[in-house]
Amino acid sequence: MPVSSVRDLVDIDNVPFDPELQTIIDLLTPRLGGVEQSAEPITFVTYQMYTIVRDLIENEIRSLDDVWDWVTEVAIVGGVMINRRSGGDFFQPLTFQLRTQEAPPEDLYEQAFGPRPDLLPILGSQAPTQRVLERASERETREVPLEVARTELSRSKAGPTARMLRK
Repeated sequence: MPVSSVRDLVDIDNVPFDPELQTIIDLLTPRLGGVEQSAEPITFVTYQMYTIVRDLIENEIRSLDDVWDWVTEVAIVGGVMINRRSGGDFFQPLTFQLRTQEAPPEDLYEQAFGPRPDLLPILGSQAPTQRVLERASERETREVPLEVARTELSRSKAGPTARMLRK
């Protein structure tokens, strides 16, 4: 077998399988419908990963009552990084909202960035495109069960992402 600088790294966690990876797979798998219609599968997956992170953050804000003991409003900007061969990398914003404890989220996206991007040619079908671009006020239920993610991650020696999700 050839030498591999990645495969031959010493496993400092002594965990043969990263439990965070399994949680990501579990959260991502139901969102992969339509990947075959996308222009690039890796781009499709990147946008779906954005929706997972967006929903986890939203659930976290909703579940932490004491956050409002320290602040009166929270501004959330989210999006994806697009790596380009030339001209530098590009941050594509997909969310910009202002949250307060008592009011529904205030969508500031179009005021700050203009019209939302047309992702249909990239994602290939309407359902994944809507999932990425929908506003928080339009989502009634979350697709990411935060408590399930926390439970799965707490059962194992997990990395920094898991520790961030734990209370």
